[in-house]
Amino acid sequence: ALDFYRKTTEDLYQSIPLSGATGSGSISGNNGSMRNSGIELFLNYHVIKNQDKGFNLRVNFNVANNKNEIVELPSEDGIVYGGGNYINREGDMLSQFYVVRYAGVNPANGNLLFLDKNGALTENPNESDRVFTGKSAINPKFQGGFGFDMSYHNFFVNTLFSYVTDVYRYDWDLAGLQDPGSIGQFNLSEDMLRAWTPDNRYTDIPSLKANNLALDSMSDRYIKDASYLRMRSATFGYNFDQKTLENFKISSLRIYAQAENYLTWSKWRGWDAESNRSGDQYQYPTPKILSFGVQLGL
Repeated sequence: ALDFYRKTTEDLYQSIPLSGATGSGSISGNNGSMRNSGIELFLNYHVIKNQDKGFNLRVNFNVANNKNEIVELPSEDGIVYGGGNYINREGDMLSQFYVVRYAGVNPANGNLLFLDKNGALTENPNESDRVFTGKSAINPKFQGGFGFDMSYHNFFVNTLFSYVTDVYRYDWDLAGLQDPGSIGQFNLSEDMLRAWTPDNRYTDIPSLKANNLALDSMSDRYIKDASYLRMRSATFGYNFDQKTLENFKISSLRIYAQAENYLTWSKWRGWDAESNRSGDQYQYPTPKILSFGVQLGL
């Protein structure tokens, strides 16, 4: 199955900029519009169906490419700054990251390095150095799932995987684990052992005494790729045949073992790559579950 859609939503409830003469920078109201469009594909195919040898295999796959685009905003320049590290601009995605670009550690003194709006290195960026990143926590490029159902005589295996690509979020948990201000108070990442010192100048962790650490909160230092592939579930079991069950006066009997969320492949270093937050912090991760069961029909 292949589906297309395109929908424009009018009168969005959002922040409307006001003149400073009013005594308020903005007011919430209905204004502007946004377009959502996408393509979604679902495939389900019976690869092997061999009744004689008792082997069956069916595979399934789905993928979605969804896009949101701001069509109109209530401002003269087509831009509404949401405050913090987010911005909306006509022609772009909703809630785009609007930040200063992080450039690593200065080997000379251990301070953080950034890029200004012209791409030059600086230790002291300001608000005018923020750039449009083209990245968002709510607009992945692709998402979907796949799996297979396989049986051999009375044995069966079912799997389901899910995936998301090119989605970005703030890893505030990682920021906390790399915060030198927490030394002596909380557990920290062993990354801190790589911190800049006069004898360790070329590293990715700034000096514990860097004088511009606070500026990383306005940068993309902790905006990380949260793409992932997760084994949503895998089930292995056995169905007893009717002949075996005749003497026990039961109609069906199935035993199985099931693993949920047991494997995840991702570059994300926080607690959980799968999250509905644009900034991940103090969120309980999706639990791993291993269960065993019996299904009995009388």
